[in-house]
Amino acid sequence: MSNVLSFFFMCKQTYDLGLWRILRRISPEFLANLSKFYLYGMIGGSTLLFTRDNRVFAYGFNGNGRLGVGHFRLDVSGQPEEIEELRNVKIFSVAGADFIVALVEDDNTHKCYLLTWGSNNHGQLGIGDQEDRCQPIRIHSINYNIDKVECSQTHVMAIDCQKHCWCWGDNRFGQVDGNITNICYCSPKLIRFQDDSKIIDIACCETASLALTEHNFLYIWGKLDNCIVSRPLRIDLMNNMRVKKLLGMSKAFAVLTYDCRVILIRQKKERYNRNLFQQMIQFLTKCLDESLPCSVIDIYGSLTYDTCNFILLTETGCCFVWDMIKSNAIRTSMTSIPDVAALHTCYYTNIHAEIPPELVTNGSLILLGTFNNEFQSDLCIKTYTYSHFVRKIFVQQRKLEEHSEYLRQLCLNRIEDDSEEACGRRLIIRRHTYLIVYAYVRYIYTGILRIDPLYTAELYDFAHEFEDNQLIQLIPEFLYHQTNLCSF
Repeated sequence: MSNVLSFFFMCKQTYDLGLWRILRRISPEFLANLSKFYLYGMIGGSTLLFTRDNRVFAYGFNGNGRLGVGHFRLDVSGQPEEIEELRNVKIFSVAGADFIVALVEDDNTHKCYLLTWGSNNHGQLGIGDQEDRCQPIRIHSINYNIDKVECSQTHVMAIDCQKHCWCWGDNRFGQVDGNITNICYCSPKLIRFQDDSKIIDIACCETASLALTEHNFLYIWGKLDNCIVSRPLRIDLMNNMRVKKLLGMSKAFAVLTYDCRVILIRQKKERYNRNLFQQMIQFLTKCLDESLPCSVIDIYGSLTYDTCNFILLTETGCCFVWDMIKSNAIRTSMTSIPDVAALHTCYYTNIHAEIPPELVTNGSLILLGTFNNEFQSDLCIKTYTYSHFVRKIFVQQRKLEEHSEYLRQLCLNRIEDDSEEACGRRLIIRRHTYLIVYAYVRYIYTGILRIDPLYTAELYDFAHEFEDNQLIQLIPEFLYHQTNLCSF
């Protein structure tokens, strides 16, 4: 059992601080005391920082008071500010977007309750009104011990110790109680199910809710794309498969079963089928297993509007990425869920990451220098993961120009003005994934090649295009010695 727990802990660690632009802006002295962080917000610019001495700090964009530091100033851009209400508080989970809901434990009673802060335009804080809050406030209207909480961008679900399901927030599509109205629920509402079913797991997507009963039934309500479920609809799983975990994403749900199957729930678009309930149930019968070479033991995703992928953790310890657009699995040899999320899915929203102590004490920060630190850079490299989705890497132009003549000419001819970035200039690199461009620029800064070995062929082609003979010679050596490299 201890080996299993150790495995799950390690897969939640990050092994490259260069991936996290917001952390690159924080002083090394402060980073040395961090144990983990939670990255959230639709623009990816807000983070909660958990220290090794049981304190919580916040940093970055503070729109609507989402950092919870006691003021509504637009950002915290100097040193991180402490959320004093959370000092020495035992926190079991946090979730949010432009607001946060945290599951915490009372020191005296050892019962769990909810603290919340940030945007409240849809009543998603559950405190009886729609006014934003800039510091943690307790949700008092649920009188039971809370077991679990999940949220979308605008509504929240919770399970109490009696296995009741509570919902609140935006109800424009019936995602709170199944009744389609144009109102918000500003306080938690108890949701009733057939036969007073007890609920053991929950998940939210953008405009819908999903609940699992103790008898292995799924209830779904709200809106998935154009599929509207106006009341909690019970779905019996095929072949009596037992559900292990529910996952909510922007416009879909994923279900992990105990026999390691992954089922996707979203609207099945059929041109001539106008029965929306039938469309959704039919789609439920499609599993992802045939695309995967090994069993899936956990699933992770994001609420952000900008990504169509989620992560599958397999029994081998490696992660796959399920591409929702192409309906196929992208293989990786990486074991770090946060790092896979940053490279393959989205930098934004709902990323929890543990920070190994050696990552901030063994010279890694010195080696990275100013890499990906937007405060100390004069150029923003932009790649396009999807047609509308921009990924950024912040660098110093001089560093690129000194590396090769090809990059010097590229900077001379391709750099453009960019009023959206503080550095004021951009270099767009198309036709190459963010993963490849990131690995290349990181190599320029550190002199160390760090990349998933499965993607070295793509990097090799990139090196030829960029006329980097040194990297071309290094890649075969890298593959030969990959067993001695840092673990992914």
